[in-house]
Amino acid sequence: MVSYTGLVRTDFPKESVFVLHPSYLVVVQIPIQTDLTLVPSGTTGTHRPVINLKILDRRTNDVVTVFEPAIELHVGYTATDVSHANGERNLRLGYWDGSKWELFATSSVRLDQQPSGDLLGWGIVEVGGWSDPTIGWGR
Repeated sequence: MVSYTGLVRTDFPKESVFVLHPSYLVVVQIPIQTDLTLVPSGTTGTHRPVINLKILDRRTNDVVTVFEPAIELHVGYTATDVSHANGERNLRLGYWDGSKWELFATSSVRLDQQPSGDLLGWGIVEVGGWSDPTIGWGR
């Protein structure tokens, strides 16, 4: 973990994800459910689950669902993600709410175009809390 503007950065390089979070939290990757409903390319919804995260209190090891201050998720996107969304302007970041995919509000996700290797850039969203943190790309 590396300190970054008062927050701690936890990296998940295989998934092209990193999380900026307060130092009292620990971010842990957990398996993605295999029964998540996905959508075909070019349709609205989520087509590629990226990562499933659990946030724990560093002191107690209890699961934390409300973050103060908010955590910031950085999720890498590829040409395939853009293609499935029918263009970068349609690219949306979503999360699994426990029973279905929800898309983050367009206004809450910013795309940072910084190509690197297979990535075209990053989707960045601040999150103040959640119940089921599976994150994915869609349209």
